Formats: sequence, C-alpha cells, structure tokens
Amino acid sequence: MNHLMKIWKQPGFMLLLVALLVACSGASEDKAAAGLDPPDHLHDAAWLVTAYQNSEGELFDVLEGTEITASFSQERADGGTVYGFSGCNEYHGVYNTSPENNVWPGIDLVFDTQNACSDEIMEQERAYITALSFSRQWVIDGLEMIFTKSEYDAETESNVDVTTVAFDYTGEAEAFSREEEEFVIPEDGLEFTYTFEDDDEEWITGFADLPADYDPAIYELDSEWTELPDDLEGHGIFMQGHNRSDDLFMFLKREVDGLNPGATYLATFQLILASNVPEGLSGIGGSPGESVYVKVGATTEESTRATRPRKGKT
Repeated sequence: MNHLMKIWKQPGFMLLLVALLVACSGASEDKAAAGLDPPDHLHDAAWLVTAYQNSEGELFDVLEGTEITASFSQERADGGTVYGFSGCNEYHGVYNTSPENNVWPGIDLVFDTQNACSDEIMEQERAYITALSFSRQWVIDGLEMIFTKSEYDAETESNVDVTTVAFDYTGEAEAFSREEEEFVIPEDGLEFTYTFEDDDEEWITGFADLPADYDPAIYELDSEWTELPDDLEGHGIFMQGHNRSDDLFMFLKREVDGLNPGATYLATFQLILASNVPEGLSGIGGSPGESVYVKVGATTEESTRATRPRKGKT
C-alpha cells in the first residue's frame, strides 16, 4: 500500500496508526487421526498455539510445559471476540474478518488477569500477544491454521510474507463471557485535555515498523506542531509518512501525571482527526483511507522503539 498520508491530531491521549498487509499459506497432513472435522472458517473455532513470531522476528515453538490457546467466538457476520490463555494470563479482544480471510483492522487485546510468571514465560506471552495483534491474514489447512503478515525485506526490496502464529484446531469455541471487573474511578474523575493552541503540549511523535536504514527521500516522514489545514480552525500535531514498508507505524505518545499507583482505571478517549485522504480510493494492497487504522490506548509502561535483525540486516 504505497501512498502518502498526512494527518493532524487534536485532543486525545495516544494515537497509533497502523498500515499492514499480509498473505499466507499452511499445511496439514498428519492430524486427521485426531477425530475432529476440519473447520471451514475462523469463526467459532478453538485453537492451541504451536508457534509464534518472537521478538527477534523468528518463528519460535511454545515453551515446553506451557500452553497458549485462542478461541474465536463469532458475534456478528464479520467478527467477534477472540479469547484464551497466553501462557500466564487470560486475555480477550475484538477481531474482524473480510471475505478474503483478512483480519481487519487487526486484533485489539487486553489482559483479564494480572499474574506474574517467570521471565521466560512472560517474554513468551508478550511476544505471542504482539504477534497475534499484528497478524493480518489467516488460512486454514485441515486441522492447522496460520496467521501471517507482510514485512519489507531491504535485501530484495520487496515484501515477504512471514508467519506470526501457528495453531492446531481443538474443537468448537464456546461463546465468550467473563465477569465484569470492578474499576476504580476517582470520585471527581480525572480529565486530560489537549487543544494544542499554544504548543505541542509535550506530545512525542515517532515512526516504527520500517527498515533501520530506510531512505528518507522515499518515506517522506515528517511531524510538527502547526496550524490545521484550510477550512479548519486552531492548531494540531501534523504527521506524514509514505508507507513503503507496508507496515509503517506512526504514533504520538505522552505521559500523564496524577494517577494512583496500583489502582485500576477505566479510560475513555475523544479524538478529533483530520486527513487529506478521501473515501473510496484504491491503492496497492488496499485503500489509503479505509485500510489505514487509528488506535488509541493507555499503558502503564512507556512504549519504545527497538531495532532487531531482519535477514542479516537491522
């Protein structure tokens, strides 16, 4: 999806833009003896994870003595809730599918428990959740399924499909249900408002999921505090990027103060976004408008970029 996209952001908390494309393949020959009828769709199927893409970008088997599961409970024609056990904690999230077996706009996951395990298991959990969240396509072959995404290979200057998660089918998925958590909400509430009228209000911009040695001339990355486009009043944070890697991730982040340590908070967000991309356009790999997604969230730890090896390069 090679396109130039510009955005301006107004009040919010954290903005994540993701543009990812994938394709996939799989194989299954020796699991027919399990006595299960192969599923014909992701919906209402339960799976046991056999491998996942680790933090080094390699497909890694699930640790011996641990188990990772994923069940996809259909709640509407094009998606529902994915839930399971990630090796130390239970999780759930929303998933969406398309007729072409795409997972759009990805899988948003949250933890339902806050258990602590060994460093090795916790690292596996983080890697699995990341791999599942960034998967963009799936294919079922008999009693096996794989999720994949597309990554840019600087050596061949092309996109390659990589497996993010591999599964074995275990049966039909039950409908998702869980007890509602009791959130701690301060009596007066806390509100953080950012209008960007005078400056950037300490918001930090950044770009990720692109080659470490990317060519600035073709990616055209840019961000600044500036006036909003014509016909709009006020100021905002401008961000621009040309999605050469099919994975370009543009983000803004900011630390907030005044929260109580150890408390659980329910956060809600309001975001005003302006874009120069109209609806209904076509592009390589998808629309430069509808196939680019906005995510807003909060985390207890600062998200940072990291450089990792990829096919002999970083």
